[in-house]
Amino acid sequence: MIEAYKTLRHVVTSYFGLFMIGAMLVALVLPFDMLIPSSGIPYLMFGVVFFAASKIKPDDIKALHFGDIAGIYILRFLAVPFAGFFLAQWLVPDYKFAVLLLLFLPSAATLPAVTMILKGNPMVALGLLALTSVLAPFVIPAGYGFLSGAEISIDSWSMFKSLAFMILAPIVLCSVLYKTTPKIMPHLRENASFMSIFLIILIIMVIVSAKSTYFIENPMVVLHAVVLGLVIYAALYALGWSLFGHKPARERISYCLAFGNTNISVGISLAFMHLPEREMLAMVSWEIAWITSLSAAQYALSKVKQR
Repeated sequence: MIEAYKTLRHVVTSYFGLFMIGAMLVALVLPFDMLIPSSGIPYLMFGVVFFAASKIKPDDIKALHFGDIAGIYILRFLAVPFAGFFLAQWLVPDYKFAVLLLLFLPSAATLPAVTMILKGNPMVALGLLALTSVLAPFVIPAGYGFLSGAEISIDSWSMFKSLAFMILAPIVLCSVLYKTTPKIMPHLRENASFMSIFLIILIIMVIVSAKSTYFIENPMVVLHAVVLGLVIYAALYALGWSLFGHKPARERISYCLAFGNTNISVGISLAFMHLPEREMLAMVSWEIAWITSLSAAQYALSKVKQR
């Protein structure tokens, strides 16, 4: 039984992209939202972040120099979202609020691992993961409150509470567990990737199933959203690579991945709870773009010669 679980864990973590796309397709035809109500999405997202946070050790945080990544944070997670919003307002106005959310999203839980695999600097990735996760509940509602105006009705306080529960609360819980029951943390870390992916799959299936009629009736909107998502992610990875041409390859790889590898599952959950249907559909469609672009970026960066 244990060996079967280990095999399943290995398969799911190795081919997580295929499982996520498969989950979207299955949820279009099966009433999965009848098993798990949409009200459970914040709790599933809590679990995703909790398992992701369990992989960050307190000693890792102490070793970080946040001053070194503060400039990257300001550029990528503050300047780029605002610039992207105004560019989207001009080019794709129907998607401007979805684009804003996508660009505000914190770094993905996979960022340190992918950075390490591609021989980048994992401390840059870890620092950005910690910093963006802690600040996202404050920055995203504030950004929407400042830019949304009267165009869409967004309760910034409600959005903050959702983000605080889904991101800050699990991080605090992990910190408490590290201090009170440190012996269980290695077991959590061992299964963290598998459990995070499993919970993300559940989130996708619940949302797609709950809105399956809208997805089926608007196939061209889905197609347009996927293409737009691919363009956005390609631009982010290209921007992250080109801005740091003066840096060694190790640092360049880290910044390139940091620009594009964002936590799309947070965006999907948040859009489902707080944004109109078009924005929600775009975020779910951008899961496909996220998987595709990350795979392409990994392939391209694997060819980079270290210097």
